[in-house]
Amino acid sequence: MSTRQPPAEKLYVWGDSSLHEAAPESRGGALMVADSHLVTDSQVVGLNLHRKRFSTSAQAMGFSHENELPGFFEDCASRLRHKGKWFPRYELISTTSGLSLALRIRPAPHLNAEGLVSLMTAATDPRHRPTIKGPNIETLATLNASTRAGNRYADDGPAKRTQHETLLSTAEGQIAEGTTTSLLWWKDDVLHHVPDDVGRVWSVTENLVRGIALRSDITIVPDPITVSDLLECAGSMEIWAVNALHGIRRVCAIDNMVVSSSIASPTPTSRKRLQHFSRERMLSSLPL
Repeated sequence: MSTRQPPAEKLYVWGDSSLHEAAPESRGGALMVADSHLVTDSQVVGLNLHRKRFSTSAQAMGFSHENELPGFFEDCASRLRHKGKWFPRYELISTTSGLSLALRIRPAPHLNAEGLVSLMTAATDPRHRPTIKGPNIETLATLNASTRAGNRYADDGPAKRTQHETLLSTAEGQIAEGTTTSLLWWKDDVLHHVPDDVGRVWSVTENLVRGIALRSDITIVPDPITVSDLLECAGSMEIWAVNALHGIRRVCAIDNMVVSSSIASPTPTSRKRLQHFSRERMLSSLPL
């Protein structure tokens, strides 16, 4: 593993069976598929699941050169074997000459292991192809910025202890996902999740958490809960927002209503459970 630090951001485009450096701002096409994961000293949690999700989504979006993907992933890995924390993104880009693969290397943003999330619900759902990660990234970033102004609990300071996230729902009012997270919630000792048939991105982190629950003999229940029902019950249950960058974070507020079980001082049971799942999740780390 190299101790040399890669630059702040680099873009590599795949061609002739290898990656070639390009200007970071020169993507030159529509982002069709994307997948990001945290790299910590050349280790990645759920690495093979991220690669599988990207490969499956790329093929669903018309990429027909799946035989190139193993070489692409290996070349990506060779450029990410460094000390430090990084947040690379695999990309499938649509250009005038067709679909092409790319790797964008980015430094990881500030991470807070004890961080909280404050949710604001969106009035509308702007997603296109909601099961594919990529086409909606810029649209959802814009939406997230627009809902941030009304969030009284989000912290934009250096520590970023409480981060803002927008909650998306279906036309029927059922919870779908956050703009960058999946939601899980606990009712007593039962883990609830959004039903798998709801249109949303398949979450690597959520599925790792669900796997830990199964191995721990914890009951898991698909729950088609609506936003209004979640708001009504939020004060009596623990809610997690999970993703590959931050891992598992507790939701502290929804639409500026405080969630009592997830304030800065959780119960011993809540803290022990979070520590258990976070520790078990890290055991799925693989070297690049």
